Amino acid sequence: MMNGPALLTRHNPPAMVVRHAAILCDHGRLSPSRPILLAAIAICLVLAVQFCFGQSDHQVMTIPGVAALIAAAVMMTGLRPESDVYWNADGVEGPSAMLGLPFAPRSSFIAWESVVTIRTNGLGAGFVADAQGNRISWNLAYLGATQLRAHAVRSCPHLCGTPMHRR
Repeated sequence: MMNGPALLTRHNPPAMVVRHAAILCDHGRLSPSRPILLAAIAICLVLAVQFCFGQSDHQVMTIPGVAALIAAAVMMTGLRPESDVYWNADGVEGPSAMLGLPFAPRSSFIAWESVVTIRTNGLGAGFVADAQGNRISWNLAYLGATQLRAHAVRSCPHLCGTPMHRR
C-alpha cells in the first residue's frame, strides 16, 4: 500500500468520475455540483445587492447584505479542485472541513482501516473520521455522495453494526 496522499492526489485522479449514485465502483471522485453552487452564489449576490442598496434604512440592512456576500465568497471555494473527494480501495482523500480559513478546504487522507466513524445527516452532509479526529467532509452539493458512503460502508467491515456506522 502506498502512503496516504501520494496515492490519491489531484495530479493522479481516478479515471472515473461518479455522477450517478446507482453506479457501483471501487474508486471515484466527487465534486460539488457546479450548477447548484453557481445558483446559490447568484442568489447570495442578488440578496446582497437587494439588502445593501434596495432598502431605505441602509444601516439595518447592510449587515444581512454583508453576510450574503460572505456566504457567496465561501461557496466560491467549492468551485476549486481542492473541494473534490477521491476514494479507492486504500482510502479516501478530500476536504477535512467544509469551511477552512482562509476559506479554502485543507485536504486529508484517511485509510479505510483507520476509519472509526461514518456519518450522514438528514440533509446529505456527511463525513468519515479516524481516531485522531481527521475528517473527510462532503455536503448536499456533492452529487453522488451516496456512492461514496456505500463504498465507505463496504470498505469498513470493522464498523458493521456499531452506532458510529449508522446514519
